[in-house]
Amino acid sequence: MGSSGSPRRLSILERAYELARTGACRSVEEIAKRLKQEQYESVETHLGGSSLRKELRQICAEARARRLSPQEPSEIAAE
Repeated sequence: MGSSGSPRRLSILERAYELARTGACRSVEEIAKRLKQEQYESVETHLGGSSLRKELRQICAEARARRLSPQEPSEIAAE
């Protein structure tokens, strides 16, 4: 928690990775849009690096695949 008793706001990069991991965003552009809606500043500057964008795209794709894929038979049997 911050000194005022409120929870600490995530940095822009922490929040970008969090959004990517949820699978709710399909692209870096969608992540940027959400960050702007959440009042983060200089979004394009923070998300401008090609390696960062590539990594966020990969995380988005993996998260979406996990959300869309049916459970493996071994996972179902374990339930």
